Formats: sequence, structure tokens, C-alpha cells
Amino acid sequence: MKKIEKYPLKDRFVALSKSASILVVAIGILICIGWVFDIPWLKSVLLSFQTTKINTAIVFILSGAVLLGVDAKKYQNIFYLRRLASLFILLIGILTLSQYVFNINLGIDEFFIRVSQTASDSFTGRMSFASSVCTILIGIALIWLDHPKEKIRDLSQYPAVIVITISFLAIIGYVYDVQALYRLDTYSTMGVHTAFGFMLCALSVLWARPDEGWTKIITAESAGGFVLRRLLIPILVIPLILGWLILLGAKTGWYETYFGLAIISVLITGFLIVTLLVNGEQLNRIDQNRKQAEERYRNVLDNLMEGAQIIGFDWRYLYVNDAVAKQGYQTKENLLGRTMMEAYPGIENTEFFAILTSCMEERIPHAMENEFTYPNGKKGWFELSIQPVSEGLFILSNNITERKHAEERFYLAVDSAPNAIIITDANGNIIIVNSQAEVYFQYTRQELLSLQIEMLIPERFRAGHVNHRKGFLSKPYIRDMGVDLDLYGFRKDGSEFPVEIGLTPIESHGEMLVMATIVDITERKQNEEALLKLNAELELRIFERTAHLNLTNEKLQNELLKRGQAEGIILQQNKMLSELHEITLDLLKQNSLERLLKRIVEISAKFLDAPYVSIALFDTDKLVVKATTQNQSKMLGQRLGRKDAKLSWQAFDSRKTVVLQDYSTWVYRRKEHEDLPHYAVADFPILNGDECLGILGFGRDKPNYEFSKEQIQIGNLFASMATLVLNNAQLRETLREQSIHDSLTGLFNRRYMEETLKQEMSRAIRNDHSLGIIMIDIDHFKNFNDSFGHLAGDSLLSQLGQFLQTNIRVEDTACRYGGEEFFLIMPNSQLEIIQQRAEFLREGAMKLQVFDNQKTFTGITISAGIAMYPQHGTNIEDLIRSADNALYQAKQNGRNQVRVAM
Repeated sequence: MKKIEKYPLKDRFVALSKSASILVVAIGILICIGWVFDIPWLKSVLLSFQTTKINTAIVFILSGAVLLGVDAKKYQNIFYLRRLASLFILLIGILTLSQYVFNINLGIDEFFIRVSQTASDSFTGRMSFASSVCTILIGIALIWLDHPKEKIRDLSQYPAVIVITISFLAIIGYVYDVQALYRLDTYSTMGVHTAFGFMLCALSVLWARPDEGWTKIITAESAGGFVLRRLLIPILVIPLILGWLILLGAKTGWYETYFGLAIISVLITGFLIVTLLVNGEQLNRIDQNRKQAEERYRNVLDNLMEGAQIIGFDWRYLYVNDAVAKQGYQTKENLLGRTMMEAYPGIENTEFFAILTSCMEERIPHAMENEFTYPNGKKGWFELSIQPVSEGLFILSNNITERKHAEERFYLAVDSAPNAIIITDANGNIIIVNSQAEVYFQYTRQELLSLQIEMLIPERFRAGHVNHRKGFLSKPYIRDMGVDLDLYGFRKDGSEFPVEIGLTPIESHGEMLVMATIVDITERKQNEEALLKLNAELELRIFERTAHLNLTNEKLQNELLKRGQAEGIILQQNKMLSELHEITLDLLKQNSLERLLKRIVEISAKFLDAPYVSIALFDTDKLVVKATTQNQSKMLGQRLGRKDAKLSWQAFDSRKTVVLQDYSTWVYRRKEHEDLPHYAVADFPILNGDECLGILGFGRDKPNYEFSKEQIQIGNLFASMATLVLNNAQLRETLREQSIHDSLTGLFNRRYMEETLKQEMSRAIRNDHSLGIIMIDIDHFKNFNDSFGHLAGDSLLSQLGQFLQTNIRVEDTACRYGGEEFFLIMPNSQLEIIQQRAEFLREGAMKLQVFDNQKTFTGITISAGIAMYPQHGTNIEDLIRSADNALYQAKQNGRNQVRVAM
């Protein structure tokens, strides 16, 4: 895609700058030749004009050379030479101007060529006063022109404009024969070609970077730029020509000077009116074309299937179409004019907003898929294309939530399949695998995803498989692979195993993929081999023991029947295990521990055909009932001692399953169960290693219906599920604690501080209470780090964090704000109390002894800034800013002090 220049006229203006620079160098060289070979017309163009001095010619040559090197890669290696030349130009101008100001002769006027001095010309070789000023300005402009910062480069255009003004006045002086415009006295006259050369130098500076400073207004592809380009030269040149013609007529005596002034006023007025009319008509056409283009653009956007929106630099919605409003569960009227933060609170804290900020600031496009959370808690997936535009950002969005959900369901189905599934691209690269594939081939998922499919085939078949794969892709359809052939898989350890493979072609985004479903038939092969061997033995026995034929056949039939039953049990167990696997995945999606335990109770009751199920967790010396089936809900929350639930405590102490086939006749039966028909019961310990977390209990309401061995195994599986659920709940709680605490100081982190401050601010506004914050900074912490090392610095931060935590109220919150800064939130407190607390902490910090590596550090000081709601801010941003300003004042006024916001 061809890159579109931000300023299409840039190259033409740069070319003009180069041409002007070459012309300036040529003027300087010609003047030098005139001086070396004493050719008068090269020094002054006309003998009646003032000569251009040799120093001025050298300034022209150096200036043109420096300007030719601007932004040219081949000149980058001589950057310092160009900078030295710019400084030399500046030096010539300063020394020359000093001679005029202080009436001294430094000898630089004849440094290059000695000129014979006449009585009427005391400074024959010296450039004029105006030329020295222009030389200084050109030197400054050239130095600034190469600066890495754009703002400094923009400043180079100011001295260039001054030089153009001085030179233009000198040229007008020559045209109108007004000497006051080009000379100060007899010895300070600027030559006409000197003025022309300086003007070219200044114009070359302006044109060198046409997309910066004032010049970008002229080069812009806009109505304003168009008008400026059309008017600038006529406005400068035509009045000058008209004035010269009128002056010439007056000198020849055709009319009086006053009559000439009247004529030029009329002509200039007429010129300006014609110019305005012509350009006004052109601007009207441009404006009409712009409006038509905008209307077509809006119509296109309004009718797009995708969402289209324009976000301004202040994050306000400047345009949205109906699709965007529908995607965001909003209306166009509700979005337009509002900021993104107002429409979707909290969006500024998301990674998506950080990417938008980067695109806005760096003016770069970006494409991404983003999961978006709506204010009502719903989530959706969007495919986004972000483009910088003149108004801010243009964003195209496409709702891909259904596609994402379909992908998730597909991956879940693939991963939970009982057989191995491997998906490859057209080149045989593995792109998707499930868990069973890891089991079959003994590779990790990441290892499999880095392989080609041929690596899972024995080496003797790999070369042929490449051709078979290409043949399948040429005529793809669902079929079995290698019908009537023995196929083998190749494990990571080099062993082989027999497989059956089904191939399914999948077309995705225009690319053909192949899904292979792989079944390990090792057990079936073993059964077949055993059967063949048995048949061979039977055939032999037919000849040897014909008398026992009937008996042998009967035994064979019995064995075959048992095998069939065994295979049926295996299939049933595999189905049950597959269901348990899916249930485990479903449980891991739940976040509430109460719902998780309730779900285990419901599912296990169904699997073990037991209407009475409960989960009791160990707490100190009791078993607390946390979840039950509906028929036992009155037991929830009961704390059972050893006398209350002897069977459960027996399982707890032994760490083994306890089964009682008839609970109704048991002497220790609980009174709560007298109204419930309990017969066979089983208690399973919920074990985490050697630790027992609780008991999973089952009860049946049918007599003579005992728990089988298989059902006891399933009960143990559900107890293991309960262990997994409890461990995950504990892990989530641990991760939550880690996410809101600073690991070094043990204090709450900045994220928790921001959330807590929001809550406390809302509470203070609601209850009309005060709210105070203290921002604390360790004085000279960087010097401490540099002097004693980062380990000592970490020790200081840690011990100061402990000091703060132990010296605040229970209702106060201490946080690490970042680096060596700390933050205290003190709700419902008066300013005097907060000042006293801050002073107490400051004095306590001075007494703090920091121990690190057998060294003790004392003399630690802190500075603190205090801000109160509502005195110093009615929102969080203003309150923090006030405290930060107060802290800054404490730092500026000598540190080791407490300041209250003004």
C-alpha cells in the first residue's frame, strides 16, 4: 500500500530550498572570484551599487552548504562539520557587529583578502551593519534548524523571517531609490545582491522543513493553505511593482506626487478586491466539495454493517453509527458529545484504553481483538481496526462474540474428547491438540504444537505420509485413514502403538485444515491376538482331545460372555469418567465456594443414586455442614462434635472410607435422622495429602440397596473433586491477597488504594463526613540507595511500611503509593487529628533504626502533605493533587516537615 504523505507539497518546497541554497553558494563563489581577480561587476553587479564584502560571500557559501545538508542521509556523517560552520557564521556576525557597537577594528574585515583603503572609505572590507545583523540571525537559524526537538526547530523560522524583512526593505530601497532603507551611514550600506543573497538564505531555511512551524500553514492541503499559496506572491510583488511605476511617472513629470499616491491607492484597492472575489469563489467551490464529500462519507458510515465511530482528542464521541450504538447497548444520542469514560465508567483502566492512548499520541494504526465488559456486567468480543484521523481516532468494530463462544465450545469439546484429536494446517504443522493427545504421545501440549504431524508417525512411514497428506488435500472428504492397513503412532520415548485414525477436512478463513481423530487400539489388538492364540490352541485340542469337545466349547462360550460383560463395564466406566471430566471442567468455572459445594452434592447424589448427601468441613474441633441436598437443608450450618456424628468422625480420624449397610438399626444413629429413612450410608474423607479437610456423606432411603465397590470408587472421586474445589478456592483467595498487597512492605498497593479511596469518598459524600489523606515521601531516598545499595533501600522501605501499619488506627488504610512514596487514608477525621498523626509519624521515622547486613542506619526523615475533603477537593483527583502539592511544598521548604494543602 502506497504511503500517503501528510503534506503532499513537502517535496516541492524542499526542492525549492535546495535550489535556493545552490544559488546562494553560487552568488558567494562569484563574489569571491570578483574579489580575488578584482572584477568590479562581480563584486557589485553594477558599478553604481555597493560592493558585497568577502566575509559576506564566505557566509553565503557556508550557509548554502549547511542548508544543502538538511535531512540528507549522505550528509549525516558530517553533522558536526555543518554545526561548526553554523557557529563560524554566527561568530563572523557577532565580531563584525561588535566593531560597529564599540567602534573598534578587530582585523577580521581583511582577514581573507587585504583591500586598499581610501580616505573616503574607512571600512572598505567590512560588511554593512545590516549584513552583520543578518549574519547573526542566519547563524542562529542554522543552529536551531538541526535541533532534535521540533519546538526548537520551529524557532529557526523567527530569525529567518527577520532576515527576509531586512533584505526586502533593502531591495525596496534600491527599487524606489530610498537609501534610508538599505544604509545607515556612508560606511554601512547593504548591496542589492547582498540583500538578495540573504533573502534566499532565509527562504531556504523556511523551506527546508515545510511541514513544521509557520510554513506548514502554507503547505497544508487545506482551504487556508490554498488561499495563502495563491495570494502570498501577488500581495508581495504587485504593490511593489505598482509603487515603482507610479514613482517613475512622478519623476518624469507626468503627474504630481499626490496624484500618484491616489492612483496607487485605487490600483491596490482594485487588485485586492479582484483577488478576494476570485479566491472567494474558489473557496466556495472548495467548501461545497467538502460538504458533499462529508455527506457521502457519512452516508457510507451510516450504512455500514460494522460499527463506525470517531473519537476526539478529548475522548468525546464525535460520530457514531447505529451499529456502534447497538453494539454498546446505547443510543446515538446518549453517546454523542460524551467522553468514553462517561459512557463506559472504568474503561480508562483497561488495556484497550491504553492501546487507544498509544494510537492517539503516536498517531499509529492498530488492529486487535478485545473483550469488552459492559456497565451491566455483560461481556462481548469485538474485532477492532483503529486509524488515526485529523479529528482523533476512527474505529471500525465488528461483534465477534458468537464466533468467540463457538471457538470456546469447539476447543472445550476437542479437549474433553475421550480420544486424541490433532488438527494440522496444509503443510502438516500441528496447530491444535487435546489433552488425550498428550497422553497418547507423551509430549506436552507446547511440544506437540512445535512439531509436524510426521513426527508422530514411525520413521519408516514418514516419507510416504507426506504424499498421502497432499493427496488427501487435493480431494478432501471425511474418511478413515489407511483402511485395511496396520497404522502406528510414535511416542516421544520412541515406542510405537497401534491406532485407528479418522480424517475430517475443515475449511477456516480460506485455509484447508485437517482434523485427525486417533484411537489407541492397543487393548483391542491384545484381545484379538489372545483370541487368535486361543483358537489355535482349540484347533490343536480338537485333534488331541475330541472327547472333551463339548466341555471346551462350553468354557469358551463362558469366557467370551465374561469378556463381553467386561468390555461393557469398561465402556460404561469410560462413559462415566468422560462425564466426570466434563463435570470437573464445569465446576472449575464456578467462583462461589458455596455454589461449588452445592453442585458437587447435587451431581454426586445423581451418580451414586443416594438422595441424602452432605459436605461437612473441619473447623477447629467441629465438622461444620456447608452443603446438603434439599431434603436435609435444615442441617446447614450445624457444628457436629464427635458425639454428634460418630461415623463421620471415624472416617475423619482413619482417613478411610466408612460404609454402613443399614444405618436404621445402628445404635449410634443421630436423632435428626429418625424422621428420615436412612439405610445404606457411606462417609468419604476429603483428603489433601495427609490432611483431612472434611467429610462427604451419602445416604440411601431404600433397604437392601448396598453401595458397590465401583460406587465407592466413584464416591472417592467426588471427594477428590471436593479437595480440588477447596484448594482452588484457597488459591483464588491467596491470589486476591497478593493482587492488593505490596510484596516488599506488606502494605496495600496502589490499586487497592484507588479502590478504597473511591469507596471512602462515596461514603464521605453520602454521610457528609470529612475524609483526610496523607502523602508521605522518604527524604533523600535516592542518595540512600546510591550510598548503601538497593538491598538497604529495600530494608528501609520494608521497615517503614511496618512502622506505618502499626501506628495508624484500625479504620485507617496504609498503602505504598509507588517508589518511596506512601499514602494514608483516614476517614471521618478532623484536620487537627490528622496533623497530629502526621507529626507523630514524622518524629517516629526519625527514631527508626534500619537493620541490613549487620549494619544499622538512623536519621531517616520523611516529608508529608495533607489534604482534606471537602476543603481541598471535592473529587479524588483534586484531593490527591492537593496532597501532592502540599508534599511538594514540604520538600521545597527543607524536607522533614508536614504541610497542609492551601
